[in-house]
Amino acid sequence: MISKAAIRYNGVIYTGRDHAEAIEAMKKKLSPIPREIKYIDGEEGFVTESGKFLNRTEAAKHAFVCKQTKVLFKKLHSEDIIWLLAILDKE
Repeated sequence: MISKAAIRYNGVIYTGRDHAEAIEAMKKKLSPIPREIKYIDGEEGFVTESGKFLNRTEAAKHAFVCKQTKVLFKKLHSEDIIWLLAILDKE
């Protein structure tokens, strides 16, 4: 099951309810922020409940198989499951 949106940057995974929140978590950990970091520098994806990082394509398939989505998207976006991530974040 997908549990959070994530950004993988230099081998480290930063998470949040959506990718903007994951980027903010990355910026806080890397403060001061290196000049070369831009929005697209990290690989966007999601993490499962077990902590495994999945890219957007892998996450779309995983979410569909786990019945988190009713549609098999080509790539998963946090907007596709944000309501579910908010519920999981409260647990």
